[in-house]
Amino acid sequence: MTDSAQTVRALIAKGKAALKAAGLPDRDAEVDSALLWCGLAGISRGQLVLTARDPADPALTSAYEAQIARRADGEPLQYIQGQAAFMGLTFLVDDHVLIPRFDTEILAEAALTAVDQLAAAFPNAPLPVLDLCTGSGALGLTIASLRPAARVTCTDLSSDALAVAVENGRRLGVSARFLQGDLFQPVDQETGGPADHQFALIVSNPPYIPTKEIQGLSAEVRDHEPKLALDGGPDGLAVYRRIVPGAADHLLPGGVLLLEIGWDQRQALSALLRADGRFEEISCLRDLAGKDRVVRAVRSEA
Repeated sequence: MTDSAQTVRALIAKGKAALKAAGLPDRDAEVDSALLWCGLAGISRGQLVLTARDPADPALTSAYEAQIARRADGEPLQYIQGQAAFMGLTFLVDDHVLIPRFDTEILAEAALTAVDQLAAAFPNAPLPVLDLCTGSGALGLTIASLRPAARVTCTDLSSDALAVAVENGRRLGVSARFLQGDLFQPVDQETGGPADHQFALIVSNPPYIPTKEIQGLSAEVRDHEPKLALDGGPDGLAVYRRIVPGAADHLLPGGVLLLEIGWDQRQALSALLRADGRFEEISCLRDLAGKDRVVRAVRSEA
């Protein structure tokens, strides 16, 4: 495939053909083949149009062909490029963290709205916010970046994932606290228990795919994204069953809990919240496809 005299346009056309041959839909093959070149060349899609007839740099050509091969093998574009866009910010990603997705922006928007509303109820800044299962830090660091009055703590069971989040915080230039451990455990270890450290807002995009459904996911997700961040146990609710009581213990009265869910989990999670007895105003937000996406609940004053 290598030809140092070929134009950028010809090289990308070969890349597209290789991706189509590997089974990618035509549009995906076209977009991904172009984005891989733009990433290597450090140019925008607009600049690509202006340079399409230029000779392709031989060194970049070799790197490009290697990336096309990885993409043809099913590796997600974001892992190949090492970054993903989320809420207008750019996050480093690798195979230790989930790739931030557009659906999760529904949760991020809800969190930003909650911070604005809670700021009036809890005027003594900074506003304490906890992001459980932070992964790349996309949720917590978005809140910290776009709402500087929030004091964000991010926890994750995976030390590898947390290292990615720490680096993202450094690159974004935002201040957040990162604790490694299982859900609320590292917070309690640091402070002595829930009574010593409560939050006005708790957000999480936890593992919620039922174990038996993992094999049915697309190969890109099933074979490349971390199972630890996907597998929610036999019915997908295993982590929620631990988050709900822990959140009730760690939320200030009037504080808000926001959880991303699978499209069919609203009723089950709402039942868990009602059964706990310490939540009120339980509601659900839908994504742009009209599917249930985020469950919201308020810690009761009692």
